Amino acid sequence: MPAFDGVKLDEHLIVNQRTMAKTGKSPKAYRNKKQGYKLWKEGYVKGVMVKPNVKAARELFLVKGKVHASMKPVVYQVYIHLDQGTGDVCYAQCNCKAGQGGCCKHIAALLYTLVDFYNMELLEVHPDLSCTQTGQKWSVPSGAKQASKACKFDEMYFDKFDENKRGKGSR
Repeated sequence: MPAFDGVKLDEHLIVNQRTMAKTGKSPKAYRNKKQGYKLWKEGYVKGVMVKPNVKAARELFLVKGKVHASMKPVVYQVYIHLDQGTGDVCYAQCNCKAGQGGCCKHIAALLYTLVDFYNMELLEVHPDLSCTQTGQKWSVPSGAKQASKACKFDEMYFDKFDENKRGKGSR
């Protein structure tokens, strides 16, 4: 994974010459950055897939992800292309109205995911598993001590019930 940190995230979201040439800042940049961070932190980014070393005019690191809307049952497709060598954002697009300029909150959320991946030094991105792809967890008691290995019923030890050990006033 190319070097991608918070500075590169700010370069793309805040100092984006393509959207506001006069001021050098994209419209609503800080709001999109803050809302994107919130979407990432609350776990709305799912299905992240990466493809390194894609040959184009230069070597690219492609990222694709789904960002769920926080209040609507809508899923946005986000695409980001990073320069494999420098980690700069070459291209970013989302299928929301604001995402065509490459600086919406959904793109910010996926960029925060990339910052997190880079900080954790991940070598690969693990796929999100649905609830049907993992073992059931509802019958596992919380805080219960699990046996380290299976044993036969005759090998189990049971304490004998002693009525005198019960506390006063108990029935």
